[in-house]
Amino acid sequence: MTRTAMHNNQSVPALQKQGLAGWLTSLVPLTFRGRAMLFLFPMIVIISMVYTFESISTERKILKSEIIKKGETIATIAARNAELSLLSENLEQLKITAQPLMEIKDVAFVSFLNKRSDTLLNEGKRYPLTAPLTAGTDRVISFSEHDDVFEFIVPVITVKASEGFFLLEGNGVDATVREQIGWVRIGLSKEVMSRSEQRIIIRGSLLAVVFSVVGALLLYLFISLATRPLYALIDAVKEVREGEHPEVDVLSPKSEIGRLTAEFNRMSRAIKEREDELKRHRDHLEELVAERTAELTIAKEQAESANRAKSDFLSSMSHELRTPLNAILGYAQILRLHNNLSDIQRQQLDIMRNSGEHLLTLINDILDVGKIEANKMDVEDAVFDLPALIAQVFNLTKLQAEEKELKFYYEPETPLPAYVRGDERKLRQILLNLLSNAVKYTRRGSVTMRVSYGRAGDGLFRCEVADTGIGIPADKLDAIFEPFTQLTNDRQAREGTGLGLNITKRLLTLIQGTMGVESTHGKGSTFWLEVPLASLLDDDISQEKSEHHVVGYRGPRKRVLVVDDTVGNTALLVSLLEPLGFDLDTAQNGQEALLLASEQRPDLVVLDLVMPELDGLEFATRLRQNSAFAATKIIGASATVTDGACKDAFIAACDDFVTKPIHIDLLLEKIAGLLGIEWETEVSAAARDDREPKTWKEDEPFAVPPPAELEVLYELAMMGDMLEIEAWATALEAQDTTYRCFADRLRELAKAFKAKAILALVEQCRGAAT
Repeated sequence: MTRTAMHNNQSVPALQKQGLAGWLTSLVPLTFRGRAMLFLFPMIVIISMVYTFESISTERKILKSEIIKKGETIATIAARNAELSLLSENLEQLKITAQPLMEIKDVAFVSFLNKRSDTLLNEGKRYPLTAPLTAGTDRVISFSEHDDVFEFIVPVITVKASEGFFLLEGNGVDATVREQIGWVRIGLSKEVMSRSEQRIIIRGSLLAVVFSVVGALLLYLFISLATRPLYALIDAVKEVREGEHPEVDVLSPKSEIGRLTAEFNRMSRAIKEREDELKRHRDHLEELVAERTAELTIAKEQAESANRAKSDFLSSMSHELRTPLNAILGYAQILRLHNNLSDIQRQQLDIMRNSGEHLLTLINDILDVGKIEANKMDVEDAVFDLPALIAQVFNLTKLQAEEKELKFYYEPETPLPAYVRGDERKLRQILLNLLSNAVKYTRRGSVTMRVSYGRAGDGLFRCEVADTGIGIPADKLDAIFEPFTQLTNDRQAREGTGLGLNITKRLLTLIQGTMGVESTHGKGSTFWLEVPLASLLDDDISQEKSEHHVVGYRGPRKRVLVVDDTVGNTALLVSLLEPLGFDLDTAQNGQEALLLASEQRPDLVVLDLVMPELDGLEFATRLRQNSAFAATKIIGASATVTDGACKDAFIAACDDFVTKPIHIDLLLEKIAGLLGIEWETEVSAAARDDREPKTWKEDEPFAVPPPAELEVLYELAMMGDMLEIEAWATALEAQDTTYRCFADRLRELAKAFKAKAILALVEQCRGAAT
């Protein structure tokens, strides 16, 4: 057993025998902070509390006593002054009596009651009687305390003789009788007492604060004296910082300073041991660094390899999807110009084209994420048809809404300009994302698209998309704009990539637009966006362009060489250019194209980039090296949208460039510019649809046909004969123009082949007819 332990064991009985002195002696090992907390702060708190409580109690008693005396005096005076008025029950005299009483600052109310306890007059606040009044002949003041007033009730006594009443006692010689004629109620407010209590509390609090400050100063002085032994440790710490390993003598092992000193000595020895160990490992440091560097290099190479694999995959996927889309969208544009198409066929072509462009938008969504993050996204500045764009995205999304039996509304709040300048593709992508999300997260109800332009004359296009869907929780309003975020639950299928709103917000930032969202969880959401779009002043040229299509060109015949390894793409361009009067040659690779070019000397080459044997870049390079083809123009075309050195060089070698899927109007515009030709146009046989979506709403009232006609319509709907339904609607309108709204709605559903919607309309009309 150590000497310290033996000393401790021996000191315990001794301390127990000393009693209070031993207990006080046991306080010595406490820290100086403990002594200060043990003696100063409890004393300050106790003194402050006792003083504050005692002051409040004493002042309350004094104030209450003074208020009661004051109230009794006022009540007595009021009873004497009101004796004559109560006797005659003169209200005017009572008011005059009550007026000086109400002018007293503390009086809350004055009431005069007759001997039947009926209130004759009440001035001030109204307080009902808490107990019935008992008549008597003594002026005994009744006192009661309420929540905010002290109430005094004084009986009014008059002196009565056998022959009359005497107003002053002792003036008559006959026998007198004292009779009560009423009461006076006086209420004094407790506001004065409350303010006094507040002053007492504030004064006590200030004194408590003063005591606390003084205690803190004393504690600071005490700590200053107690920290003097720490300077020895501070000097030792400085020596440790300089590389020494000193040890400090322990003066009081049981005190806090003593324990701290002992721990410091152990720390100093531990530091010395660690330094020795570091010296032993120092020789191996370079080896460890080299090992970690090699691991980081491997990790970096793996990350770069994964990034390249991702880029290669996206590029390959985009190319493979865009190649068939080029033929689909191209033929849809060509067929749309034919004069022998019915309205239904023309509508079906529009649906096919819009669906293909929507698929193209989904492909662009994925590719645009990487472009935006790498700051490689370009912003276009071209003239486009704003109402046609709105109609396109509205009609495309309307099909999705009708499949879910949702109401889909379009509400133009201001007229839209015919043509504006901006980035058409990005705006279409933004609007499709917002409308698709609204339909996706709406199970029942409606989706409304509101548009306006230049409300404040600032050239801002504003669009709001409101739905009655599931809404967005308040804590998710910021998260919905993060990539790969979808607000779904177990009962709702996940659709899309989760990139829509992230892409939308980033694209809006690129085109200097803004967006916001307002949502109530379980009731619906409203997304809004604002984009600056400059309106085009000269709309006549654009209008002529929109209502005519190219049928040929003026001037000498031109020869065009189409080079593409995909037969569908080649056939598309042949179908487009040959009817216009061009002499066409085709080749499937660059090597074959060089031979044809040498033989036919084309004026224009429409050239694909990716081809076997000899690609488009190599073909263009060799053609440019041959001075015989200096006048030959080259339009590059590629489904590869990701940037790269090969693509950049290919674009530089060509006179112009288009991206697949090819937009026919854009291609013809570039051909005319390069060859210097003038197009021959004619008015399209297909009258252009309304430039804006219809503002007709499904809940708009319309006349219902007779039940017999509805039965015929029901049978046609059950057979699914949409052509007959359209004919039936036309005949109904011709028979009676009252049914025009009903016929328009019916034709719209028939053109979209919405058999279920037609049946639902018939059932609704049957119910209305009955």
